[in-house]
Amino acid sequence: MQVVELSGFRKALDEKNAELISLKAENCHIHNEFKDLRNEVLHLRNKGKRGSVAVTERSPPDEPSRGKVKTSEAMYTPKDLEGLHKAYKEALVQKELALREAEMLKERIVRMGASRYRLSARKSVFRKTTPRSLKTTLNAVEIKSDGEKDVQDDGEAKAKGRTTGGVAHDMEEEMLKRFKERRMKEVRGGKKADLEKMCVEEEITYIKLIRQRLISSRSVRDETMMNG
Repeated sequence: MQVVELSGFRKALDEKNAELISLKAENCHIHNEFKDLRNEVLHLRNKGKRGSVAVTERSPPDEPSRGKVKTSEAMYTPKDLEGLHKAYKEALVQKELALREAEMLKERIVRMGASRYRLSARKSVFRKTTPRSLKTTLNAVEIKSDGEKDVQDDGEAKAKGRTTGGVAHDMEEEMLKRFKERRMKEVRGGKKADLEKMCVEEEITYIKLIRQRLISSRSVRDETMMNG
């Protein structure tokens, strides 16, 4: 969906760039035409004034030949000049609007690309750090907790049957037990964070999830005791 929208923005940006190029060419043409008109008006004004040499001449100016009327190549009235000036201003306004719209489209394309990159990075991190299903995670947490209880029970049984010759072995077991406890706390902390994220996605509360897990673990323990 984002790719289609991004391609649409790029197409619109290309169209605006083409329109901007045409406006620039039209603007340059109007500017040159307006400049020519201004030069022509100045020329006509200066032509109506007689110079000092013409004033001091005694002979009158030559009469134009009959049947020939001297006309300029193009005559523009003040109304025509006003219309050209108005068209020139409108072209400038259209040019400014096209430039602003092109900049806005560029900024939007950049923001969409950045948000798309962040979304893909977030998805990849989520896939690496969290399991795919909530049921698999609950089973893994229950297995971890049961394994931790078994380790504690084994430690208590060994402590009861300890002899004086196995002090070093008991110390080693105690250090290993503490190391396992630290690792299990770290794992439980990470699993808790992952479970909270998945609970938010599944629209259930974390407390409700913990209660359900405790109920299931108790039922499994009771069933084991009855079978034993």
